[in-house]
Amino acid sequence: MLNKNYIKKISKKNIFLIILILLIILKLINVIFPDLLFIKNFIIPRDEKENSFYIGNTSINIYGYEYNNNKYIQLNNDPQIYINNVHNINISSLIIYFFEPLESDTAIQIFFPDDNGSLSEYNSISKIFSKNTEMAYFNLPKKYYDYLRFDIDGNFNIFDIYVYEKPLLKKSDTLDVILIIVFIITVLFMIIVFLNYIRKNNNIINNIELKSYIINNENNLCKLKNNIIVIFNILFIIIFGFLLLNLIFINKSPDYTWEIYKTGLITNIKQISSAIIIILIFILFYNNLIKNKNYSLISNYIKNNKYYMIIYMLLCLFHFQIIIIQNTNTQIGWDVGMLAFLDTNNPSHISYISRYPNNLLLAYLLKAIRSIPNIFNSAINDFWLIASLFNIIIINITLYYTFIVSEKLFNNIKIAFVCFILSILLFGLFPWIIVPYSDTIAMPFTIIPLLIYLKINKSENLTRQSILYSILLGIILFFGYLIKPSVLILLIAFILIQVLFHINNKKDIIKNIIRITFTIIIIIILSFIWQYFSYSQKTFPLNKESAMSFTHYVMMGMNDSESSNGLYGGWNSHDVRLSTMQENRNIRQKVNIEEIKTRLKNFGILGYIEFLINKAKWVTSDGRFFWGNEGNFANFDLNKSNIFKEIIYKNGKYYGYYHFYAQGIWIIILYFIIYCTNIKNIKNKSIKIIEGITLIKLVIIGILLFILLFEGRSRYFILYLPYFSMLASYNLYDFLKNKKYLFIKLRNYVFK
Repeated sequence: MLNKNYIKKISKKNIFLIILILLIILKLINVIFPDLLFIKNFIIPRDEKENSFYIGNTSINIYGYEYNNNKYIQLNNDPQIYINNVHNINISSLIIYFFEPLESDTAIQIFFPDDNGSLSEYNSISKIFSKNTEMAYFNLPKKYYDYLRFDIDGNFNIFDIYVYEKPLLKKSDTLDVILIIVFIITVLFMIIVFLNYIRKNNNIINNIELKSYIINNENNLCKLKNNIIVIFNILFIIIFGFLLLNLIFINKSPDYTWEIYKTGLITNIKQISSAIIIILIFILFYNNLIKNKNYSLISNYIKNNKYYMIIYMLLCLFHFQIIIIQNTNTQIGWDVGMLAFLDTNNPSHISYISRYPNNLLLAYLLKAIRSIPNIFNSAINDFWLIASLFNIIIINITLYYTFIVSEKLFNNIKIAFVCFILSILLFGLFPWIIVPYSDTIAMPFTIIPLLIYLKINKSENLTRQSILYSILLGIILFFGYLIKPSVLILLIAFILIQVLFHINNKKDIIKNIIRITFTIIIIIILSFIWQYFSYSQKTFPLNKESAMSFTHYVMMGMNDSESSNGLYGGWNSHDVRLSTMQENRNIRQKVNIEEIKTRLKNFGILGYIEFLINKAKWVTSDGRFFWGNEGNFANFDLNKSNIFKEIIYKNGKYYGYYHFYAQGIWIIILYFIIYCTNIKNIKNKSIKIIEGITLIKLVIIGILLFILLFEGRSRYFILYLPYFSMLASYNLYDFLKNKKYLFIKLRNYVFK
């Protein structure tokens, strides 16, 4: 028998390694071995090739239905849908996904031809699916069928039809029990850790009394500011704590028809286990490389050569990113494809850019990228490859400045490195690197202004240098605004931070008003210049009266799930038609405002609050940031497949693995942006660090409010991901330093 003290000694030293190994084993059992798609009482092998028939292509024929706006309306008593076996495979099972839940109990009958190619009641399967069903599933005799016939009563809206070469299998109750036990153990572990943490800190909320050390001044104004900061921090924790719980347990992802969201409890377990595994890897990395004395030489070398190391790591990352885009770049659709190939001879293209003049600078940028092969006589003529290359350069510039800013903000090189690694995991390798659009291109315009803002605040007096930096800040914010209007959230956050932390007397008021005035004036001047240029340039001629105003986006942002195909405040064709059919901009604004008033009246106060909560849950539930969900998103062609395509293409064999990785990272980010540090450490923070943390939280709340009030997508978070990463990294580093406070009691209970 092993010595108890020996076990305790070994476990004390390697507890995180043991937990990591056990979780990886469970993950392998859960994901690889069963790796199954659960659908009510059936499962589908996920390693099975999925062949889909999309509504509207040449393989579909309909009789007895009126097909209008993706909806099938029954016209007679014997409606029929035929699909051809264009993939030439043996079919054993199929699933029909509905765009919207069935409106009533619906009978569905599948006919499959016999050996002579004829149909009969004998060669058919009939089922009745209840109201609100989102998918219909059938097992068929395994055979090669030239075609299949569907008889579906009533009105419905089909999204996809998937066929499989293998049958649906009966689900194992034993596997369910195992997964439930794993889930309960995980939840109990988290509860024990949390209770121990609260016990150690003697009630976190009551102890977050920043009044005595935020602003060392006892006048009433400073007390008011201190109270505002405390209340804001508490609200931030409550809001994102609620959204984190929703992300884990009640996910409202936009991929509501994608299979992995139909697994309920299974999905929760996979997401949580992914997040825990990543965190434990961070802990092992911190213990064995940063904290371990045996690696002090490596740690000191990195510290003394930080910029060299960052550039070296970025070059390595750049090399890997190039491999990814070489293997995955493809033709992108929706707005990106339109902007990339704007044709001034095409009326619909000119109408588009006139409608959305905020994309004019991006159109010029993509046009310049399109001309690169001609300028350099390059043999590379693949526009999407070149554009993706430009995109990863932009992302890597963002990564570099995220490292620089986090070091200056927190005055700690270790936090900066944690932030750098976390940022790579969050947005350095995500699939959006192959989409050269405003979401990624605007990223440097959110992080570089923060660096300039820090330089402005270094000067306590009104110097020539601080004024020049204020002007530079205005220039960068303006060009960022031309790419993504939400960049101006930064300006609002900067002003609020100045009021809360830097205006304590008359001298401070004058100094900050002058600085802010220079920034705002330069933005206004550049706006007039750009306005004149936009409507006088001939490359992309614009019609001023066709432009959408902000009221259009507010109106569209108020669409509920039913009126926007399951998207809370998402793009809506009805709203676009309502705005575009108006004669001029003034009438359009009036119509938009009237529609806004109508929707507010229909919502009511409580209804609108409920809608905003649902919208917040929806946009924060997706760690892939709406990847692949825009209309006509991309050509995900797997004919020349490779491992990278199989992982990041939505129809790829291993896409589910990327999904759970992305959700795991996003869970970590949301957890650590609300993570409360040990109260002793809070009181030891400098005012500058508290100011920096408050600024980041203001920006994060700002972009959330922006998405709630205007047209919403989770991808609109992308340009502010560096802020999420910086705040999470600061708290993650504190967690890594003080993890013994979280686990010491639990470990003692286990090994006492």
